Amino acid sequence: MARQHPTEGHFQCDECQQHGTWTALKLNLENMRNIKRQARLDFPCMSEVQGAAFLKQGATEANRSLDVGIPLDQLEQSEQELVLEKFECENLSLSTLNSYNVKYHSEDQALLLPYYLADRTLISAKKLTCFPKEDSNSCSIEQEFTSLSGKCHLFGWNQISTSDDYIILTTSEFDAMAITETTKKKALALPMGISSIPIESLPDLERFKKILLWFENDLLSWKAAKHFAQKLNGSRCYIIRPSLETPGPYRALQQGLSLKNIIKNAHQIKHESIVSYSAMKNEVYSELANLEMVAGTEWKRYLPLNKILKGHRPGEMTVFTGPTGSGKTTFMSEYSLDLCESGVRTLWGSFEIPNVKLAKVMLTQFAKKNLSTHLDEFDLWSKKFEHLPLFFMTFHGHQSIQSVLDAMTHAVYVHDIEHIVVDNLQFMMGAMDKEKFFMQDRIISSFRNFATTKNCHITVVIHPRKEKEEELCTASVFGSAKATQEADNILILQDRRNTNPQAGKYIQVVKNRFDGDLGKMLLKFDKDIYTFSGKKLDTDRLKKQTHHQDNLVQNTEIEKHDDQSRRTLHSQNENGSEHWEADFPSDPEVKRFDYDTVNQAGDSAEAGDMMELSEDDDTKERLSY
Repeated sequence: MARQHPTEGHFQCDECQQHGTWTALKLNLENMRNIKRQARLDFPCMSEVQGAAFLKQGATEANRSLDVGIPLDQLEQSEQELVLEKFECENLSLSTLNSYNVKYHSEDQALLLPYYLADRTLISAKKLTCFPKEDSNSCSIEQEFTSLSGKCHLFGWNQISTSDDYIILTTSEFDAMAITETTKKKALALPMGISSIPIESLPDLERFKKILLWFENDLLSWKAAKHFAQKLNGSRCYIIRPSLETPGPYRALQQGLSLKNIIKNAHQIKHESIVSYSAMKNEVYSELANLEMVAGTEWKRYLPLNKILKGHRPGEMTVFTGPTGSGKTTFMSEYSLDLCESGVRTLWGSFEIPNVKLAKVMLTQFAKKNLSTHLDEFDLWSKKFEHLPLFFMTFHGHQSIQSVLDAMTHAVYVHDIEHIVVDNLQFMMGAMDKEKFFMQDRIISSFRNFATTKNCHITVVIHPRKEKEEELCTASVFGSAKATQEADNILILQDRRNTNPQAGKYIQVVKNRFDGDLGKMLLKFDKDIYTFSGKKLDTDRLKKQTHHQDNLVQNTEIEKHDDQSRRTLHSQNENGSEHWEADFPSDPEVKRFDYDTVNQAGDSAEAGDMMELSEDDDTKERLSY
């Protein structure tokens, strides 16, 4: 019998122990229909279908690891106490640890946490290894699975019986064991914490009538709990609301709190269209108490953006534009890679440039070296790159908006995507003369709704209107005003080399709905590693160059527009930091922005090495670097 998840279509076959996608299931059904009566032959029903995998793959490695492990109650008391203290699980009893079959690998000095399938078959084991921190008495715990299949299943199935219809879902193995320790209730743990819930585990969770999600009491865990509740059918889900009195299960056990009382205060997910202030009060407090977290994920390569935008936040839509051939894709690939390295799960939709070309550039930016001259390091950096939560859509050129939305919905549901890049809108729409503005507005509305309802940040790259040697502004974005009205942020890659070669390039933020701060960030391109953030300049030299470039931009605008002259004001704050404030014709209320931490400056000589898409005499698309 094949069990199919009703939303996603992922299935598991109890007959041959195979699992796979909806596409694989359809292929198998077609195959079964073709052979008709011959289906009675004894063969694994999914063995000939691509896309299906053996459900118990990795069990051999897991059994081998646990066989060399030692039950904790068989260790000498001194070593036993040391292990419990080192892995910070001294609040759990040996009987609870033994019931979950937790063992200790004395040779590797690692704790082994076994993972089982719903039928109690061992599938993998998580290996926790403790490493002492430098210049500190504490340790850092690293974790890895004996097989990759461990990431696809939940911890604690060996404690669940077929008659159980109520389960508590946690984010760590110690949390699940803490609940069993004090309440005797059944609990499961997510293998990768709040980052995602494995799609392979959803069919087994369908039989539970009630699921309680008890995560940590921070803002990110609260948002993840609500997101996972939507996947699991909110009508049967209950949530422990975050507060100082409701930490995670194991921390509650450490603090001597009553886990039974906390569970009694769980709230059911209400109707998604109705909410009261009392239901939001704790969230409001969390946002006030965690301003930096609410501001979003900060950039590490582009520090000035943190001063202007404050961070990258879920649920927003960013519009990014710039002249053709100015390096929009190159900048956006590094911009998104920066966030991805910080854990932001990213989906790239490159409708203009092939994924292989894009991946090559992003790998080079990630390694910060030209791998074509360091081919011996390719495997090393590729292995590290593979661990990034980065995915690519396989679309290219014109696609229907529904196809793109279906792929985005799948990615958010299956991979818990937090940032989607669409590059670019015109290529996705294709060549159309009639109703092109109507179609663009429809797509923008769809993206805006998707970002809000899925709590996912969407960055849309849009070509500007055809303008001759003028600085771009909000009105320069192609199409009607719909895109700029719906956007939370608008970024423009300004290229002033045509009007003044020494002015260079810079990113200008002309809309910021979060707090209204606007400003610009100078860029310097390193063509060897495709990066705008690789070269750092001396601070004093940079200040002079920044001021000089602002004057160049000012002089150029004065010559062209006497009635819209640009003013550059220089001042000092109380700490003695130097500032420059610019009035842009399109957005006159540009707030003051500190350039002390800027580590980029314009470079006109290297601009020809950007990615750009052009047309040859036969109007065929080609990629040039």
